[in-house]
Amino acid sequence: MANKLLITTIQNNGSFAVSGDITASGTYTIITGGKVQSFAGEVNTLGSFAGTLDNSGPNPVMKYNLQPASPDYAGDLMDAAADILQKLEAGFAVSAPVISGETPFESSTTVTIEGPDQAAIFYTVDGTTPTADSTAYSGAITLEDTATVKAIAVKDGIVSDVASATFTKEAAAASEGGEG
Repeated sequence: MANKLLITTIQNNGSFAVSGDITASGTYTIITGGKVQSFAGEVNTLGSFAGTLDNSGPNPVMKYNLQPASPDYAGDLMDAAADILQKLEAGFAVSAPVISGETPFESSTTVTIEGPDQAAIFYTVDGTTPTADSTAYSGAITLEDTATVKAIAVKDGIVSDVASATFTKEAAAASEGGEG
């Protein structure tokens, strides 16, 4: 499709508006992970559409119901609906946090976690997968032993992929000369 679509608004109440070479408006619902479960809308002169995620098989499939204004518009309407779906899901994607710190380290290391704006960060230091019930990140973490830090970002109920980093404490030298 040669037309350019720009999502201008995605409302928390489940509505969207699109501008660009074509205009559209509609509603949507989402499921965990920012996947669109259903959406429907009207694309200016092309017609209306509805889509529903079918989870009955091993691979979920979006099923469309198109009502083109004329048969000539069916292809363009399908392209527009697919583009809108892609842009909606991208609008709900949350980037994984970035975990930083020095490794290997001798006695301790300071670990920081940065995430997307206005996202809550949750982490673990025992290698388990974090959830929204894990420790909330509020500032730098000091590690004194080898640890795997894992973190997620949560924004508007959407959970990012898990970020992971292992920080290794160097073994103490076999024999260090005594002082004094």
